[in-house]
Amino acid sequence: MRIKPIVGQFIFLLVLSVGLMFLDQFFHGRNWLKNTFSSISKPVYRLVDFPSQTSDWLIDWFNDRRELTQSLEQLELENAILKVKLQRLQAEIRSQNKLQSFMRSTQNIADEILAADILNVNLERHAQRIILNKGQSDNVYLGQPVVDDFGIVGQITDLSVAHSIVTLITDASQSTPVMVKRNGLRALVNGTGHLEKLDVKYQGAEADIKVGDHLLSSGIGYRFPPGYPVAVVDDIQSDNNESFLQITARPLAQLNHGKQLLLIWPKTLQRTPNPHVDSVLESISMTDGANP
Repeated sequence: MRIKPIVGQFIFLLVLSVGLMFLDQFFHGRNWLKNTFSSISKPVYRLVDFPSQTSDWLIDWFNDRRELTQSLEQLELENAILKVKLQRLQAEIRSQNKLQSFMRSTQNIADEILAADILNVNLERHAQRIILNKGQSDNVYLGQPVVDDFGIVGQITDLSVAHSIVTLITDASQSTPVMVKRNGLRALVNGTGHLEKLDVKYQGAEADIKVGDHLLSSGIGYRFPPGYPVAVVDDIQSDNNESFLQITARPLAQLNHGKQLLLIWPKTLQRTPNPHVDSVLESISMTDGANP
């Protein structure tokens, strides 16, 4: 009973061997079988290699995406810096009447600029502050102008070794000397505690100022360099019982957007402190604060 299976297996193997020898001798069966097995195994090899190929593709894709993101962020920063420099260049062009004097003045528009990351934001009405990751170790100083690629944001009012605090121009404690871009009319804009509103002060009924006028920093008081965009006039009201027009303007800087701001070291703001000028400016701010 136990011999029959063995005999059957032997006969099967013998027939198979003879068949393979016959195929190899007369029909090159070995190559045919080799090719057949090779064709069958190709999908298996591809299936086995698929996880490795997929992993390599994903790694390349994420690397490319990271490089593109870094390049985009760098381009956005360079674009913001160029916009800030363009603001100064436009201001210098407007203030020059001769090509020769303009060529001399272009040496002074290359303000030093440093990008700073925003760490914290407080936009409450009574205290509008932004904390930056740059401080005394980066040569940041009190009163330093801070801008974005649309206009003036504010100035440094407090700092430590590694951090600094920006008080926005819309803060109720801030006053910014400006001039009307269209005609050079000087004015003073005060913060109101609202991100979208500034008050334009001390303009009589005869003042040549219109809705839509752009206001630029005038440089008076040495708080901000001249020629940077500040605001655009959006409403003018007159009251027969008031000596001055009631004028409001909208800040041009994107005060509630973005992750970075630009610190500038203006070449045009170089003076020794003048106690008389400082006291006059302080008295203006205090007088305006007492008459909202």
